[in-house]
Amino acid sequence: MSEPRILFTSPWGPYPKRTVEDDPLDFFYYRNTLKQGLFQLRIFQSWHPLHFMAQNLPVGSTVLENPSPAEFKREVRSREYQVVALSFTQMLLGKVTEMARWLKREHPDIELVIGGYGTSLFTESFPLVEELRSLCDEICEGEGLAFFRTYLHDRWNVDVPTRPLTQDLVPACSSLIRSRRPLFHQLTFVSGLGCVHGCAFCATSHHFKKRHIQLFSGDELFAAIEAQAAEYPQVQSAIIYDEDFLARRSNVEALKRGMARNPDLRARPLLLTVFASLDSIRKYSVEDLLECGIGTVYIGVETMQEQTLVDEGLKKRTGDVEDMFRTLHEHGINTLGSLIVGWDGQTPAMAADDARRFIALNPTFYQVVPLHPSPGTPLWERLKNEHRLLDDYRIECDGIGDFNFTLQSSTRAEARALVSRTYSGLVDEGGPWPFRLAENLLRGYRNLHGSDKPLYRQRAAAYWKLLQPILPLALMSGSMFAGEAFRDRHRRFRKDLRDHSRRRYYQALIAGWALRPVLQLGSWWGRLKYRLQPHGDQPNKIRRRYD
Repeated sequence: MSEPRILFTSPWGPYPKRTVEDDPLDFFYYRNTLKQGLFQLRIFQSWHPLHFMAQNLPVGSTVLENPSPAEFKREVRSREYQVVALSFTQMLLGKVTEMARWLKREHPDIELVIGGYGTSLFTESFPLVEELRSLCDEICEGEGLAFFRTYLHDRWNVDVPTRPLTQDLVPACSSLIRSRRPLFHQLTFVSGLGCVHGCAFCATSHHFKKRHIQLFSGDELFAAIEAQAAEYPQVQSAIIYDEDFLARRSNVEALKRGMARNPDLRARPLLLTVFASLDSIRKYSVEDLLECGIGTVYIGVETMQEQTLVDEGLKKRTGDVEDMFRTLHEHGINTLGSLIVGWDGQTPAMAADDARRFIALNPTFYQVVPLHPSPGTPLWERLKNEHRLLDDYRIECDGIGDFNFTLQSSTRAEARALVSRTYSGLVDEGGPWPFRLAENLLRGYRNLHGSDKPLYRQRAAAYWKLLQPILPLALMSGSMFAGEAFRDRHRRFRKDLRDHSRRRYYQALIAGWALRPVLQLGSWWGRLKYRLQPHGDQPNKIRRRYD
């Protein structure tokens, strides 16, 4: 039996053209900077698992991301492939089913393997789900690389050699909304999959059956970081995908050892973004976080109400969240905070208090999302048993930006309005991301640069270096947002910057004035193109061949 060649592909486009607030897919991570006007970011993230599997299997393959129907069909018609592996999320069920219909009708000899988070739909018997099930040759539920190694051995008699895993993933690219001109890139790494916390709403935890699968040790991960940093010498940040990276002290110790022996990386700097629970962060000092190069922490705040934390069993959220955010910001470490709206047991007044207290945290980036049960999670099963899923619910029309069940204490419209008001309140409190970043970096610089610890002084120098290119945007934003709290923060920031470097302050101020009309014109042109284009903005297309 000859070795197969595999086509790894995402669902075909085009994806729905919607306003930013109503985007059901959020492929572009709009919501982390929502309501920030022309400063709002478009962040493109690749389908990393497809590349990871292709790089670690002993057969030839091609990865196709976000193809048009014509591009997908042309690739399949090349007759190179014996296997098509389709990864999808539940919101793309309709498109994946269309692809499977065409493939099995036109090329029945090609085997179809379905994987990704969308496979949780197979716990239900929706008509479209049953049709897709009937079209698949194999369904990969859980971790894909182990599945494919077994599949290649059992189905194709391909021996899989034991060798260290590698990862060379497509860097994330950030640009201003409706623009594809890169502002900055971020290296991407995967450390582990799954989550042991088992929150009732979490698709990740239950997709991997409340297990954590460690793909790379801390030392192996740092070796990959060093290699990618050398390949992309201008990139100054990296993100590590692991639902609770700080839960394993070995990860932190390995990064500390790696950074200690690589002074160039510390001085460059290359700051890391990690995901962590509040319970895990509390196990470390700020010095630990600085030593291992962490610059941003993604924290699932979920709720600020103690009773809701108890009712929902959110043990990962122990401790004083206000103090943690304040401490991180004082040391120049940025935050991405996530709040969930729609908890049972919360009155409208409690939900509004949740929003008010979350806004006061002033996370550097943020996410405010409706509570959204996915098939296969305990929350889904409970709401289904309580007959609270919407009567007109259709899985192929579902989207993460809306509620798909009947709320207990408010209407869907009221809860959606609270989500929108919270986003607006966040901007009134802290302004747009360039100012939020600049405020944290300057605060961290002022608090660390006079320290007697070399590590702190080096991090302070890194903060000052990172601050320079965003100062014009940060200063410019002061005249573009009307929130009273933001204006107070902006006045204090300008004073602190002038006190430290009057020359740098006025240089950045002049640059901001010159840049403002350029950005406004670019924003107007981008919005115009979006309205005129039939499909609006679409994610980047990627085709990468692995031999």
